[in-house]
Amino acid sequence: MEEGHQLWHTGSSAIDPRWPLVPALRRDELFSSWLIRCALCHGCDPLELAQLIWPARRIWTRDCDLVVCGISFADISKQSGLRERNLRDATLEPVCKLLGHELPRAGITPWVLTLGGRNTKRAGGLQYCPICFMEARPYYKVQWRLAWHTYCSEHGVMLRDRCPHCQAVLSPHRLDYQAVDLRRCHQCHGLLSEVDPAPPPAGAKELELFADSIVRGRSDGFGGLRLGPEDWFALIRGLHRLMRALSIHRTGPAKDFLALLDVDLDALPSVSLGLALESLPVSDRVTYLSAVNSILNAGATRFSAAAEAMHLCHSSCKAVGSGTLACLAQLLPKTSPRAYVHGASERLSPRSKNTVLRSWLLFQRKASRAGVIR
Repeated sequence: MEEGHQLWHTGSSAIDPRWPLVPALRRDELFSSWLIRCALCHGCDPLELAQLIWPARRIWTRDCDLVVCGISFADISKQSGLRERNLRDATLEPVCKLLGHELPRAGITPWVLTLGGRNTKRAGGLQYCPICFMEARPYYKVQWRLAWHTYCSEHGVMLRDRCPHCQAVLSPHRLDYQAVDLRRCHQCHGLLSEVDPAPPPAGAKELELFADSIVRGRSDGFGGLRLGPEDWFALIRGLHRLMRALSIHRTGPAKDFLALLDVDLDALPSVSLGLALESLPVSDRVTYLSAVNSILNAGATRFSAAAEAMHLCHSSCKAVGSGTLACLAQLLPKTSPRAYVHGASERLSPRSKNTVLRSWLLFQRKASRAGVIR
């Protein structure tokens, strides 16, 4: 895998601003991060500054880095002295265009970490590097909102997505004017940098570099396959879904299949809440993405041979969504669903196991979002 990370923007400085204090937009800084720093520079809460600029909108109740189509940058550009183009480049709009996503979109945006917002509260979506947050002017980067990014490219340590002291989800927009900068937790006011940095698995780092190279235009890999960016990310997602499906039941054939591809099934976490990839905590994503990297390194030939040898069942093959990606469908064995025998229509039967499980997972997600369970 080649070295180097995608640079989303180079940053910019204010030219003839009307505001008395305007921090420079740092390289790769997220628009919301810069906006929060603007508020704190003026001794103002981020919620109050946003209300002053956009009185008809409550931008912190949504993902303002993603839902940018309804936000006017004209007024804030005049006040801050930064060009509208530079401010828009700091949002997630450019990366979504490269991935083929149209904005605005409903639901989860593929490969963009979801904030899971409810009013001004959040369930996740932001990551940070503890070493970067030791610097004098810490800030959040665009790349840290991408689901395949799990470590800091500058310091080589795993990113974190919760406060190390109180385990609160990162919500810098809820900081008050006394915070001064972004280095503290909004809930307990502890320093986010006060945690022992941990190195990431080699596989997750390698996959991150590979995914960044796809964004820059790379088309080859996985046994010589040449695909466009959308198909490459669909392939990675399909492999992730396959491992998620195999990790649910953890059967002997599933373990043997992954062992042939240098993946340890027992090492894969059990994602009990059934969350999408973009909603997983970094600790779960880093393990699954590292395993995906092992499969990509094994190559298409070994993958196809292992799938045939271990006789993957129909439900596992269907889980990868191979119908939308022809190259992956060709590598999987041709399977058919098992015959389903209907019970007597007049007999009142209990709800199916899958139906009860879906209801239970939905309850757990709601309880987790409400802070009842973690």
